[in-house]
Amino acid sequence: MLTISDMKDGDKYFVGTCTHVNDTPECLSRWEINYSAKRRIAWLQSLYPKRVRRKVARINHNPVGFIHLLPIEICPWVQLERIY
Repeated sequence: MLTISDMKDGDKYFVGTCTHVNDTPECLSRWEINYSAKRRIAWLQSLYPKRVRRKVARINHNPVGFIHLLPIEICPWVQLERIY
């Protein structure tokens, strides 16, 4: 069964590694992935006051994907002049 919910503390490693939890990387070492994950999580947490949120998709309680939700006011891909 597929469920989607807010990111919880237990999801940080999954989101921080961009789902590269158990793979064997060809270009990066496990140390580089783990180091980057810590920095990515700190960065994502710093965006929380700006209302940036993460949702995690699960199948049978196992994380399989995630999405970042950004308010349109801070979205770097949208030119607000075109909308208003």
